[in-house]
Amino acid sequence: VWLDVLCLRQQGLGQNEPVRVEEWKVDVPTIGHIYRGSPRDRPCVTYFNGLGLPLDTSPGLLSSPTHWFNRVWTLQESLDTWIPGGLTGFPQSNVRWFFSRLNALTKLTTRGAQGHTAIVPELRRRSCTNELDRIAGLAYLLGCDSLPLYHEALPVERAWEKLLEHAPDTWRMRLLFRYAIDVPFAIFPTWDQYTHSAPVLTDR
Repeated sequence: VWLDVLCLRQQGLGQNEPVRVEEWKVDVPTIGHIYRGSPRDRPCVTYFNGLGLPLDTSPGLLSSPTHWFNRVWTLQESLDTWIPGGLTGFPQSNVRWFFSRLNALTKLTTRGAQGHTAIVPELRRRSCTNELDRIAGLAYLLGCDSLPLYHEALPVERAWEKLLEHAPDTWRMRLLFRYAIDVPFAIFPTWDQYTHSAPVLTDR
């Protein structure tokens, strides 16, 4: 059993912060394989409003930047074997919209490298404390065989280059032919160009 809140040292623990930084270099990529590795049919219990809290699908909560639907890291948890945690048996508002959005997100995030263009708006929309989190989250969704270490002080473009080294060949090929490169002698788009520019061609 993997429990995120216990298996990953949390930020803001004072004197243990240097230990956390070192642990995260390996722990963050490990989480990617926990969620995306085989067997893919393992169930994932998700507390959408926070661990131990009851499920609440009211629109006010769903608009919070800290809600499950609005955080970059939770994209990795969008599995088609999810089980909603915190069910109370009481009627909920907005339920049909909530679960239809969840199903649409699941279809989007389980396409792997095939759906890389469609996932960009979702990556850009969601909140995070470090831009590197978006790159690490994308690495999970691409289904990379290996993942780069998570160096939270690494410049964004360098982290993007590291991801390109680990990314599937088919995905790198799509980047090569679908983006008009605006940096002289560069082969692939920059992270900024990838997340803010439309590709020359759309996914087929």
